[in-house]
Amino acid sequence: MNTFFGKLSAALISLIVMGVAAVAVAADEKQQFEKPSFSQGDYWVHSTRNGEERLEYVREEDGYHVFTIKGVKQLRDANLNLKGDTHTYYQFPLSVGKYWSYEYLGREVSGRQTTTRVTCEVKGIEAVETAAGIFQALNITCDESPSHIKGRILRTYSYWYAPEVKQLVKNTSGKILKEYKIKK
Repeated sequence: MNTFFGKLSAALISLIVMGVAAVAVAADEKQQFEKPSFSQGDYWVHSTRNGEERLEYVREEDGYHVFTIKGVKQLRDANLNLKGDTHTYYQFPLSVGKYWSYEYLGREVSGRQTTTRVTCEVKGIEAVETAAGIFQALNITCDESPSHIKGRILRTYSYWYAPEVKQLVKNTSGKILKEYKIKK
């Protein structure tokens, strides 16, 4: 009889713990993650298919964040999107369920110019393991479609942004955070 009550108690405790964990995850998924701020000297090193890439924050200039990557200056807006680029990788504040879309002009294999529509959604918060550690990151998944053909998806890709790191920690193209240093 004691074994039965012991197992029942253990099962009830497990259910309570799982319920508390589910509430904590649900609360995180309703949270909004604001635009990050940076300090001079903050940096991120990513492993890529072509080697390593070091991104370093330099300063703010004319309303843009100035970064260097491989010694080349990059200007990024408050949403971390490259100045002059039509791609919208982030649209702060980020929260689970948020989506946005944009279009860009590209070329087909035939050389014909075409407009591609990209629709992105913050799918959820996931634990992402990298060489730099394990981070709670927002999974952002995007579908690319030709603007002139409704319902046809050319490709789908994902990337993970960790608010704690203020940067991408992983993407489906093989980019993974290896090391970083930021002032909190």
